[in-house]
Amino acid sequence: MFLTTVTDLVAQPVWAQVLPFTDAPPKPEDVKAGWTAFALFLLLGVAVVLLAVSLVKQLKKTQVAKDAGVYGDAPAARRDSASSADSRDSGDSGDSGAPRGARASADPAGDPENHDHPTA
Repeated sequence: MFLTTVTDLVAQPVWAQVLPFTDAPPKPEDVKAGWTAFALFLLLGVAVVLLAVSLVKQLKKTQVAKDAGVYGDAPAARRDSASSADSRDSGDSGDSGAPRGARASADPAGDPENHDHPTA
């Protein structure tokens, strides 16, 4: 109640001062749809579709790379067979307690990505 009263008290004098300086709206016969705006609208639609196709393509590439073990995880085939072998051998759920993505070997010399140790 209070807010609407304050809004009415402020809005009416402001509109009374601003309204005389505004332009008159165009007549309906002066307004027409333009081909330029329609073309821009179509181009924006095409751009959105191309971006969506590119996104799907990149997501498929990253899934294939993840399955191949590029991001430090075990490759999908080894990960699936290793987790099923672990659960059969130990009878647990396959959670070894190691953080996800941790390497099995702590030996830095055996790591092909480790460039600190010279190879013979």
